[in-house]
Amino acid sequence: MLDIIRPLLALQEQTLTALGQLSDSGQPPLRIGLTTAFEQGVFTAAEAALRESGRPLQMSRHGSPSLAQQVRKGRLDAALVALPLDASGLVLSPLPYQEPLIAALPASWPESSVAGLALKAFNHRPLFWFKRERNPAFFDYTRRMFERAGYTPAYVEEPAEHDVLLARIARGEGMILLPASFAAIQRQGVVFYPLDEASLHFPLALGVVTLPQNDALRAWLLPLLEESLA
Repeated sequence: MLDIIRPLLALQEQTLTALGQLSDSGQPPLRIGLTTAFEQGVFTAAEAALRESGRPLQMSRHGSPSLAQQVRKGRLDAALVALPLDASGLVLSPLPYQEPLIAALPASWPESSVAGLALKAFNHRPLFWFKRERNPAFFDYTRRMFERAGYTPAYVEEPAEHDVLLARIARGEGMILLPASFAAIQRQGVVFYPLDEASLHFPLALGVVTLPQNDALRAWLLPLLEESLA
């Protein structure tokens, strides 16, 4: 009999311990997604502010379309995403943060040592870029901005891994446009090149997506994020 009861008692103790921990925290974890479109150091202050709020926190990092889909399915409470983005079915709240796009060039290209070039100076160069189906809203936005700048690149499919991408750029296979925060990542053979017109034509903005019924969450979360990202 004791052999039967002991496992039941152990299970009961584990259950009570888990319930006690949940009671101590007082609320379930806040599930927040962070876009990988920006260099992750951008979110340091926001993460610190969320943790200091005292609420249990679960963080995940993915591309913006994937994060939006996870919010739609109820797997995340909110997500910080790069804009523009298809946020159908969600409430999209813009945040007071944006960055210009910069070019990551092979150091071997002559253009990397010439200051003040416009984007159209790279028309003859291959551009690593994502397929439209990954993020149609952002893809179409960049196409319009490229046309406005007179930029007609030769597209090459972007590698999924960031390290592989930078290695191929270092070998001279192409360039890419990235948010300016990625210049913090140094890679031998890669030059991060500011574009004169980027601040005007190519701002990459940040927003937060939530479900429509989460009014209370937005009322608490948005001021915290706005202050930490200002």
